[in-house]
Amino acid sequence: MVSRPSLENEISAGLAELRDLVADKATWSVAGWCSSCQISNASGTNEERFTSPAKQIPFLLGFYTNASWPHIATSWEVPAKNEALLLPGARAIQ
Repeated sequence: MVSRPSLENEISAGLAELRDLVADKATWSVAGWCSSCQISNASGTNEERFTSPAKQIPFLLGFYTNASWPHIATSWEVPAKNEALLLPGARAIQ
């Protein structure tokens, strides 16, 4: 079993990594990717997926919309999207 401080550090590190990943992304880009991911998961066409997309995608949207980000935003390109799948707790299923 993971000790409480260790688990807290792992969660904090994962959130910091997620924050860095989406900090400069446009809301439309993150929301669009989440919608696309949900549709792909539902249709069975998504090869890489979250372990629990029904929980993790709403968490990502909530996390993103409750933070303050810079006004200059970019599109969330494919490499960054793939990085999100590799964050702790979002391990990709092959």
